[in-house]
Amino acid sequence: MDGIPHYTVNRMEAQPSVKLVNMLMDIGKKLGLKIWELDRDSILERARMKTGLTDLGNEKYVEVLDRLIDNARNTEITPLGIYAIYFLALKTAMNRLYIEDYIRRNSDVENIPIESPVFVVGFPRTGTTLLQNVLSLGPAYRALYLWELATPYPLHESRELDRKLRIRKVDLPLRLIRVGVPEMSVAHE
Repeated sequence: MDGIPHYTVNRMEAQPSVKLVNMLMDIGKKLGLKIWELDRDSILERARMKTGLTDLGNEKYVEVLDRLIDNARNTEITPLGIYAIYFLALKTAMNRLYIEDYIRRNSDVENIPIESPVFVVGFPRTGTTLLQNVLSLGPAYRALYLWELATPYPLHESRELDRKLRIRKVDLPLRLIRVGVPEMSVAHE
């Protein structure tokens, strides 16, 4: 090959720091420490507590969350991987609560026309980022920025301040990912 490592989900080598965190989390689990609970009720309870909101909208969301949790329980995942799933599930539940609240307070947002959206979905390392980048090259199209995906609701009425606040929210997690999984930058800028 060309000397450049080609990473897949199965072939990524964990950094020593990641291995250490996994080992410490595994010890904590064996000692009975409940650092995280990967179950629907604890995730939703924590999301409601952190947001102060209760309305998740329709029940489809809960069904999907249950499937995610069942799949995680039936797969061999490291403790850090379980925590990552917990973190993402919690963030998604919080986003859901904030979005439902925003729509309730701004019902006119549902009348904004969105013409011909394209959703790119797929498993990691299958070319979805490349496809998204190619599609967004068209002058009439653009892909969502990570800060728009991570916090899909406004944090402030001022567009400029809102943008800065939402970017700041994703900055630390991105830095941690770059330290823990530097290979990620091979695929994602």
